[in-house]
Amino acid sequence: MFWKVAGFSMTSPIDSILDKSEFTLEELLEEDDLIQECRSLNGRLINFLGNKENVEIMLQYMLQPLSEKDDREHARKLSWQSCEVFCCEVDPIFSVLLENEDTMKMFLGTLDTTEPLHSTTAGYFGRVMTHLLLRKPTQLTQFLMDHPECVLKFIDHLEDTSITEVLIRLLGADEQTNTQLPTDYIAWIAQTDALQKIIDRLDESELDRVQLNAAQILVTVVRSQPSPLAREMAQSANLDHLLKFVVGSGNNVSVPVLTVIIAALDPRKRLFNGLRLTQGGPSYEVNDGNLFQPLFQKLTSLLSVLTEKLNQHEAADAQSTPYGVLLPPLGAARSKIIEVIAILMNTQSEPVMKAVMAAKALQSCKELFVSYPFNNILHKNVVSIFVSVLKCSYQPLLECLFVDLDLCKWLIDMPQSVSSKTTKYVPHEPTAHENGCSPESGELEKLRGQLRAGYLGHAVLLSNQILKAAEFNEFIAEHLSGDSDWQKYVTATLTPINQKEDLKSWMCGRPSDGMMHEHEHDVQEQGDTDVSSASNGALYGKICADDDENQGNENSDVQWRPIDVLTSEGDQVTGTAAMFSRIGLREAASQLVKQMSDSSSSSSSSSTSSHESSSSSSSSEGEKEGNLVMVSTQSLLQNLNLDNSGSGRARAESEASTSDARQEEIPAPDPFNAFTFWKLEIADPDLPEGDSSE
Repeated sequence: MFWKVAGFSMTSPIDSILDKSEFTLEELLEEDDLIQECRSLNGRLINFLGNKENVEIMLQYMLQPLSEKDDREHARKLSWQSCEVFCCEVDPIFSVLLENEDTMKMFLGTLDTTEPLHSTTAGYFGRVMTHLLLRKPTQLTQFLMDHPECVLKFIDHLEDTSITEVLIRLLGADEQTNTQLPTDYIAWIAQTDALQKIIDRLDESELDRVQLNAAQILVTVVRSQPSPLAREMAQSANLDHLLKFVVGSGNNVSVPVLTVIIAALDPRKRLFNGLRLTQGGPSYEVNDGNLFQPLFQKLTSLLSVLTEKLNQHEAADAQSTPYGVLLPPLGAARSKIIEVIAILMNTQSEPVMKAVMAAKALQSCKELFVSYPFNNILHKNVVSIFVSVLKCSYQPLLECLFVDLDLCKWLIDMPQSVSSKTTKYVPHEPTAHENGCSPESGELEKLRGQLRAGYLGHAVLLSNQILKAAEFNEFIAEHLSGDSDWQKYVTATLTPINQKEDLKSWMCGRPSDGMMHEHEHDVQEQGDTDVSSASNGALYGKICADDDENQGNENSDVQWRPIDVLTSEGDQVTGTAAMFSRIGLREAASQLVKQMSDSSSSSSSSSTSSHESSSSSSSSEGEKEGNLVMVSTQSLLQNLNLDNSGSGRARAESEASTSDARQEEIPAPDPFNAFTFWKLEIADPDLPEGDSSE
């Protein structure tokens, strides 16, 4: 490649090396311009790098771990440059890599070791594999189908995130590569032992990161349904294999396994549904239902075991919070168990209801709800469980909830503030002030008691759900009608909260819906606006005082009523409704009202004889009733900033006296200026159309 600078031609460093009679691959890899030349498809460079021997040397640079004898900086650059050359997706280089079986085995031989891969090596390997899948999916998948042992090698290195991401793509569970993989490969991968080996990595003897990565792969497989691999995982034998790892030999619940189970029970977060059906070739049947329905029945028998774990806590360290030390924390395992119960209860299945009642899961959920006042995920799932009970028709469980557990009394007596006596919090030790004195324990506890409990919002939600359930369930209605404490709670506590949180009752400085409709009706009767058509232009507003008392109060605000954004086309004015909030412009508004009244009187005296009677009637009203007037933006802004000085009033009167002459000189509204005119209505809307000063 040549560059011309000031009449001189210059060759790139890469071309200078290629022009030599003898040079090495290492010389090229040391040049910083190598990647740019590869992406520019330098012919001589591509031919040299596409040689089989050079491809294998770059693989060695990229994948061989560094030794102590190597110059680390130099070796790192060679490995990085080699990886970037492969990531340029040059066809000749990829062809050499995929068409030579020994070269491809050399590349995949990185996974032959039983030791964990170096993070840098795994990262380079994962990048090249991803580019091969995106660029040459047919050739790569064909090689894997011819050598099935290569796929299983990936499962031996799930401790690395890069290998995990590549394996997700190889299984066809990735949204990006799913549509590019051949259909026969997707069907073939489901028949291998890959799925069983991944489930085996969930064993408690594995490293934590291995279990988490294995669970991540299975979650993506579940959410790829109705793919063949998801159908294979939904088989009864594989589900039983998965459930074996829910509770380990150490009597601990596996959080990664519960994560997979939750994804299987609740498929609302599917990555794609039937996306591969748009591709050619054989397809599989679409089923909008959940493939993992058999899992619901299998988990019912485990509910008693899972509920027992709710009363046990993990051997975890205490969690320090601003309020105090949380001892013991809720833990991920108990949180996942409650989420599983909530999803199962949502099925409204009678066997599930019986199992929940037998395991006394509702009692455990009720205790945890108050014990952890700031765990919103816990509160959401517990409320979901109780609401599922309210919706069910299983009478024994309803009696257990309202009679045995006395749900109504529990909601009424629920602590409104956080206390160390009712929660799992242990207060911090009193710290010394700057003067060296420590606060008394009673004073510190009093300050802590003022903190509002975080579960109160969910308690209100559950209370409202009870009221709704009473509308169609006779048992709940009879129970509530006989509870006087509940009636007092609804009247004194719940109803005021609901009224306060009703968004439809919030004025927020805007008029009510009835006022809006009344205003639009009055405007349409005058023929001034067409509310259905909107455009930019002038602003149509109304300034009105609240009442006569507020008009005399100097501290009262002026309420700006709904205004319309108008435009004038000939004699027709159109616009759409808008809103202004209350603003304190009392003095400016009073002067505007006076100016508008004076202007309407002046314009009425100069109108035609056919309107003399109506004009004089309008003038006699004074400030009480006025006409519609048109003022310029500059005049409006001047009046808004006008003080009470005599010169200001004189300028206002002078501006108003020439309003008719200004109206004749006003140009057409600028479509790019939404504030061309302000049209202020201070008149009686019942005045005839001819009384307008326009």
